[in-house]
Amino acid sequence: MYNCFINLRNNHILTFEALSSKRLRLIILNSEKELACRKENLNILEDFIAKTEAELFKGRLQLRKNEHEIMVFFKEEKLGSMTLNAFKNALEETLKHSEKFSGSL
Repeated sequence: MYNCFINLRNNHILTFEALSSKRLRLIILNSEKELACRKENLNILEDFIAKTEAELFKGRLQLRKNEHEIMVFFKEEKLGSMTLNAFKNALEETLKHSEKFSGSL
């Protein structure tokens, strides 16, 4: 189940799925078809956000960050970007949803 979506170009979407309270799965979708994903620990994502400039992940899904935005790449092609706050909000909402879901089990 996908929790938060960020729209990119050409019907591509970056979505977040909570695997636990400390681990997330980032997924690139195109028309609901998964093109690439990456599982990562929350502390790694927080370190990435805290840096002024950074790159995260190698392979088909890549994130690059400067002071104000995070750019999403699929197979070296830029699919779009989002503000740093939009990325943080998506992470927070995903984790909030995960806590509600796990608390109901």
